[in-house]
Amino acid sequence: MLKTIFIGKEVLIRTMDNRPIKLFKQIFKDTDCIIVSLILNINILRFFMNTQDTNLLLYLLFIITIFVLSKRYFNNIILISRYNVNIRIYSQFLIFILIYGLISCVFITHDFVTYFKFLVAITIGWLCLGFTPTKISKVYVYFFILNIVYSIIIMANPTKVNAYMSGGEVNYLNMTLTLGLCLTFSLVNMVLYYYYSNYRRFFIAAGLSSLFFITLMAFAARGVLLFPPLIALFIAFSNSKRHKKKLVGIIILFCLLLIVAFFYFMNNASEYALAHMTGLVEDTEDESRLRVWARSIQAIIDNLWLFWGAGLNGFKEVMTFYPHNIFLHLLADFGIIPMLLFLYISFLVCRGYAKIHSIPLDFQKKYLNIITFAAFAYYLMTFSKSFSLYDCCPFLISISFCLKLTSGLRYKNYKFLLGNSKVCL
Repeated sequence: MLKTIFIGKEVLIRTMDNRPIKLFKQIFKDTDCIIVSLILNINILRFFMNTQDTNLLLYLLFIITIFVLSKRYFNNIILISRYNVNIRIYSQFLIFILIYGLISCVFITHDFVTYFKFLVAITIGWLCLGFTPTKISKVYVYFFILNIVYSIIIMANPTKVNAYMSGGEVNYLNMTLTLGLCLTFSLVNMVLYYYYSNYRRFFIAAGLSSLFFITLMAFAARGVLLFPPLIALFIAFSNSKRHKKKLVGIIILFCLLLIVAFFYFMNNASEYALAHMTGLVEDTEDESRLRVWARSIQAIIDNLWLFWGAGLNGFKEVMTFYPHNIFLHLLADFGIIPMLLFLYISFLVCRGYAKIHSIPLDFQKKYLNIITFAAFAYYLMTFSKSFSLYDCCPFLISISFCLKLTSGLRYKNYKFLLGNSKVCL
């Protein structure tokens, strides 16, 4: 389509419709957001590519991500670290465990492949400190869209899922981790939009919650079904200061949804899924997290790992199981000092979340802080595997986003910390 603009008899401008050009420019501007959302969805990419492990193309995606983020944000992060104590502490913590991991890798475990994955994960997580609120919003929007497509594909072609999961070492956690986060986002959206009387978006969020819940029914998922409503209820209670009456409605609504979800699960879940879910309350060595934690603590004491740890991935190599707890995992592999440092980082994230309730913020900025904290809480509760590209990186990204957003609440005079978040999920 041609556009022609005349003044008098002279043709001043004659150009083609520039909407495709604008779209291309927008995608180019959002390259960093798109690739980070792909990193968060790395297991989905493996499913689409029908590969059980990381191939050369996926490794290339991680390297491209580091290159793009370094070029755009490296200097910005260094500048932010000078003014913000929390971000500086977080950066120093990451450097410390990288150095400690390298030393333990050289002298103890000799597992340089795992260290490379750990290095890449930490580098990407640290570089995400450079994202502005608008960029963080767009990351989660792209993340959400990809998971909607993923859900529809799973529901439309369940045989492909079964064939993929039976073809290697992929388990239900790999397949459902991102879906559980999207379910968390949808339930939190329901709470927030109900509080702020945006009922159109409330019903959209309710529909998306149903989509993700039904999709998760295809797997023997437990944590990814149980943790999202717990996080949403915590968000509801912590944001109820000005919405006391509506909190009662939220509690009643969630009770009704729990009843409906229970009967739907009991009538539609597979026999394996039912057995896996009911095994949650059984006190068996394979299922009970309390036993796994007790065994982990005993192993740490018996092997004298309390102060210096077993080295990166050393606990798994010696004991042949994971601690299934991020704090015990750090204690087992790196010792008590890194574990205490991470405990302090978690405290900073939680304190930042508490801070948003004492500072007057518009809905958009408060919304984004709540969503990022929900992502942090979800990854904290579900983190149960080794320090690798697929588990550590999304968790570190959520921490970086939380610290970056709350740092902007304190240093309002520095423009590099600011940004408008105009996108809601």
